[in-house]
Amino acid sequence: QQVKTEKSGLFGELPSDFATPLALVINELVTNAVEHGLAGRAGTVWLIADRSEEEDGEELLTVTIADDGVGLPDTPHVEGLGLQIVRTLVT
Repeated sequence: QQVKTEKSGLFGELPSDFATPLALVINELVTNAVEHGLAGRAGTVWLIADRSEEEDGEELLTVTIADDGVGLPDTPHVEGLGLQIVRTLVT
């Protein structure tokens, strides 16, 4: 399988206590996109970083990871350990 990756946006400078868990989350989600979303076929995975500022001056970083794979199944399934870790890190 050939997987193409495309990235856009800038992460900028991030404190290490934020950057380390963010790197773990991105790694897990990109891995899931390749293993489950593309499911053994060629495709593209996108990583998009968008920095913005709220009205109160607080900086926000929105990270989007997407693929052109098969999508999520209609029936719910058991969430794997990787996604459980992602949920723990982002909440």
